[in-house]
Amino acid sequence: MMYDYLVKLSGNSLGELMDYFLKKSKFGKDLTESVRNKFRMLRMTLNIQALHQSLDKYSDQKSNVLALVADTHTRKEIRDMGFKVSNTQYAEAKRKAEDGMHSLNSKCHKANHSFRVVTENTKEVILSYFLNSSRSSSNTSLSTPCARQASKKPKKRVDMCPICTKGEQSVKRLARLNLFEANKETKRSIEYEIDLYKDHLSIKDMQSAAYKACLDRLISNDCVVVMDFKENFKVDGGPVEIGARFYTKSQISDLGFAAIYIDSVGKKKYKYFNYMSEILSHNPLYVSDCLSDLFRDTFFGRFNRIHLWSDSRPHFRLQELLYSVFINLTNIFNKIFTLNYFTEYHKKSVVDGHFGCLSRWLA
Repeated sequence: MMYDYLVKLSGNSLGELMDYFLKKSKFGKDLTESVRNKFRMLRMTLNIQALHQSLDKYSDQKSNVLALVADTHTRKEIRDMGFKVSNTQYAEAKRKAEDGMHSLNSKCHKANHSFRVVTENTKEVILSYFLNSSRSSSNTSLSTPCARQASKKPKKRVDMCPICTKGEQSVKRLARLNLFEANKETKRSIEYEIDLYKDHLSIKDMQSAAYKACLDRLISNDCVVVMDFKENFKVDGGPVEIGARFYTKSQISDLGFAAIYIDSVGKKKYKYFNYMSEILSHNPLYVSDCLSDLFRDTFFGRFNRIHLWSDSRPHFRLQELLYSVFINLTNIFNKIFTLNYFTEYHKKSVVDGHFGCLSRWLA
């Protein structure tokens, strides 16, 4: 039926209609060019496959050739096209493609002419010195710097800033790329990530300096309040616990506040407040209720201006909390409030130190 319609539409000149559609109309030209590009891409991929299969099974060049398609095709797609690759070879090719290391240069090392063959007489002298001067391993100690350095346990880094972690990796990646031939687009992308990382560090330093300046400018009528949530922790513990008791401990959340102020003799003082609850969700409504209850304490009656500081987690930045601080609290307590933020993952405040004591007391 479609054929008859096309014949009627073309006035019994179906060939001319198809010729016009494929060669004259914009849609037909785009369709033809798209099909040609797909055939070219397929032919190019088949050529790469032939080159890949022609190499020796254990050749180092196989991953270099595979890197040409590893960045645009998944491992399953590559295998479906006829490539015979292992998981390790594909992962290596993927890494080279991401780093822009499209090179067939073989690994070669220049000879270091500073090295000389050690004669047998020299070996005997060195061996004799070791036998006469070495101490038993049981007599060694951690008194030397090298021994102390070797005995140190590696530190585990947790709760790291994702921007800084990615930025440090990008700096190392760029240094590694400079040793190889990398395409400009890959290098430009890495440099852009490094610029974002540097801007992030600049903002972090700016906020740290602002917090320090806020403390330095404190007067008797001002107060700085640092607030933060402690990670939910378990209570009902003891020095001796049976297995059933250990696995049935109840969890609580803790919203901590540290008030920093100047006393009557001009010294900086700290006062801590904790709001513990079985409600484990951290949301701005709960923070607003705790702030409203906190400032009803007679301790805050002496202050006219209160500077709030917190990290940049969502429960401290949502509109509900901003409205509560600048509208509700301002009208209820007739005080001036400012709301400030540390850069996320970059500030261990005075509240965190207080949380450490609570963990030891209550766990």
